[in-house]
Amino acid sequence: MGLFTTTADKQLEEARKNVVPSEVVCPACKQPFTASGVTLSAINPALALEAHKCPHCGHLLSSRRPSLDGL
Repeated sequence: MGLFTTTADKQLEEARKNVVPSEVVCPACKQPFTASGVTLSAINPALALEAHKCPHCGHLLSSRRPSLDGL
């Protein structure tokens, strides 16, 4: 079992609805893009990780999901 869920399952679709859009810069191609539900390509709910695919080069940028309590 991998670190992320990458299949088009209901859990990933539900996570796409809850993504808070943010501006990021791809570390591979240095292009800015908006991390949103559209760019979300993998999640790990147990570790609160999400991965967004750069629309310019396809690089995956992983980060922690914001917690509901803000901590």
